[in-house]
Amino acid sequence: MFYSEEALKTFGDWPALITDTGVTGYAGLATAAARFADRFPVRRSLVAIEMAPTLTTIAAYLGALEAGHAVMPLPVGQAEQARTLEAQFRPAVRWRAAGGQHRLICYGNPAVLHPDLSLLLMTSGSTGQGRGVRLSRDAVAANAASIMEFLEIGERDRAALVLPLHYSYGLSVLHSHLAAGASLWLHQGTILDPSFLPRLADARATALPVYPTISACWTRQLPIMVCRSR
Repeated sequence: MFYSEEALKTFGDWPALITDTGVTGYAGLATAAARFADRFPVRRSLVAIEMAPTLTTIAAYLGALEAGHAVMPLPVGQAEQARTLEAQFRPAVRWRAAGGQHRLICYGNPAVLHPDLSLLLMTSGSTGQGRGVRLSRDAVAANAASIMEFLEIGERDRAALVLPLHYSYGLSVLHSHLAAGASLWLHQGTILDPSFLPRLADARATALPVYPTISACWTRQLPIMVCRSR
């Protein structure tokens, strides 16, 4: 599996995640994920993770999968929706912002999991209703491999990760690039920020996966952004 410690370490010190503060290689990411795997419950459980585009959160996500848990990605900065989803699906553990920092919190009375469940992914049309799609480990791995092969993603590729990681598109970018040993630039702001283009250039990204609506909006703003960035 692309998220296993062994698979990640295969790529050694090759850049995995790039941020404004530094670069984390695959071996470093594997080590960080393994530390999180040791922090989660021994018994297989549902783990809710607020999917911020940060090294720590991605390490927590990979660590949970590597430890055999099922993960329910949560939207960033939407505490009320997160509480609704947690009440409905009853995770055993959550990793999300609380009191200005991310915390690992355990719950009582967790849900009983289907043995094949690996990822409980909310659909884009289910805001507030908590309709989840259940994905198995094999389905997650097959999807990553299929995208990697179709787009011919290789180690020299570097995607700008600007999509939300609690939806399928953003996660597919993460999964497929990790499977290929490619790099990901983690963008914290909005693509309409005047600093986006210079930062994108500095990151040397080779791909910018976005929704068509975002692409159209970005294209309309491009002349303004270029002008402001000069």
